[in-house]
Amino acid sequence: MLRFVYGDDQPDFKYLVEHYQEVIGITDKYNITDLKLEAQAAKIASLTIDKDNVTEILIFAHDKNCFLLKEYAMKMYVCNFEDLVHTDSFNKLATNVELLRELMIAVNGL
Repeated sequence: MLRFVYGDDQPDFKYLVEHYQEVIGITDKYNITDLKLEAQAAKIASLTIDKDNVTEILIFAHDKNCFLLKEYAMKMYVCNFEDLVHTDSFNKLATNVELLRELMIAVNGL
């Protein structure tokens, strides 16, 4: 984070992908929006979001106000809704009524 703040505009892609949650947590604490966006973009570009982890990523993105990551996870969820609605991870969304409502609106928009 310090390297980014002091002029290293090219954060390590692999590090951002592997530690995106920690990076986003720190960027929220110190209000470093550009690095937060970089971490979200790296996670999306890495193509490591799939049916097995999309619910957790969606919840994380919603909780941390990660709009890029949330939009990507929502699209993935909508495209794979029939498969995902019957998984145990879908039950985790029941604890977040606001997010579940947003998802249902997105699914209905198909």
